[in-house]
This record gives sequence, C-alpha cells and structure tokens, in this order.
Amino acid sequence: MIKLAPQKTEAVLLKGPRKKEKVNFTLRDTIITPGGAVKYLGITIDARGSYGPHIINVAKKAENRAAGLMRIMPNIGCLSSGKREILCGVVHSTILYGAPIWCEALRIRRYRTMLEGVQRRMLLRVGSAYRTTSTVALQVITGVIPIDLMVEERRYLYEMGNGQELAIRKAARERTLNLWQRRWELNEEKGQWTKRLIPDLRPWVTCRHRRIDKSLFYISQELGDVKTSPSS
Repeated sequence: MIKLAPQKTEAVLLKGPRKKEKVNFTLRDTIITPGGAVKYLGITIDARGSYGPHIINVAKKAENRAAGLMRIMPNIGCLSSGKREILCGVVHSTILYGAPIWCEALRIRRYRTMLEGVQRRMLLRVGSAYRTTSTVALQVITGVIPIDLMVEERRYLYEMGNGQELAIRKAARERTLNLWQRRWELNEEKGQWTKRLIPDLRPWVTCRHRRIDKSLFYISQELGDVKTSPSS
C-alpha cells in the first residue's frame, strides 16, 4: 500500500488558455497549496508546462560547480589538458541530466545564453585562453561541442533508443559535427581569425596533437582573437 507523506508532497496546476481559480488540496488533514513549479525526478516544470525554471536552476548548479573546479584549475600550469577536459565534463554532466526532456526550452535564446555562459567559463580554463576570446572560437580551439548541440545530440540518441548501439552513437556524433560545421560556416561575426585558420572543424576536433600538454596555451593565444591579458 502506497502512503503519501504530506510534508514531502508538492503540487502545481498546469495552466491552460483559461484562467483558473486558486485551488488547495488536503492530504491527511494537511493543506497543500500548489506552487509555481514542481520538481519530479530531478526535472523542474512550471505551471505553464515549461522547463525554463529547470534550466535556470541547473545553470546555477553548474555555475557553482564550475566555480569550485576553477579554484583547482588555474589558467596556466598545474593540470594537464586532459584533466582539464575531464573537469569540464563534470559541469557538462550536471547540465545534460534529463536533456531529452527539457531540450525544447532551448528554443528560447535566454536559456541558451545561460548554458553557454557556464560552458564558456570552463572553456576559458580548458584552453588557457584570454577572457576576450569569443565563445565560438573557444569551442573550436578546445574541440568541445557547443552545449546546445550536446543537448540536441542527447535528444537524438534518446529518440533512437538511447544510443545503445555503437553505430547509432557514431551516427549521432557525425550528425552533431555536421550541424556544428554548418553553424561555423554561417558565422560571420565572431571568431573570424580562428575561422580563417580552422575552416574545417572535423580534422581539428579529431586531431590528437591538439591535446598535447603545454601547446594548447600557445595555440589559444594564436587563434583566439587576443586583446587583453589572460584570465586568472
């Protein structure tokens, strides 16, 4: 027999086109007032059926983790490039939890910008780059897929059966690289110096020499549209 604990019970009224009056629920003599959003299995959904609040919450959580990791990841020295990418992956994992569920919310630019901002902070350290290096250039230099394309890849894998087969995972990554390449070619605003030197992403992203320690710092300075001193 299932028993509900009133102190752990939350409720939210999903709003439609018609305005609803305020409603309260009673559970074992405890009044439960619906809130503006509710969390279920780690995913937050609001009264409009939107996952915007989830992205806001997860961006804050990832930002806090990034801040903690950056204390042990100075811009120069200490950690190898491989270890830097692993730590960056911790932040990405925080963001990508349940991505196939809330991916549609990224159609709103505000939410994309939030996640891009968190990724950017980590990529500055992964690439040992200057603060003025554009986000699109950072993603290319470090070979790290843009966060919204990571979300899209998770959605694609979910629809294809969670990507249990190696062939599906390879096809999903190929699809992501194609989307990234198309975006890179259409970009005419930022990272143009980087684009002149790396017009084709695939050879660079899959190049093992790009990950050689100590070289990535100098590569970042050459490719990243440098204007000021490196971030601390």
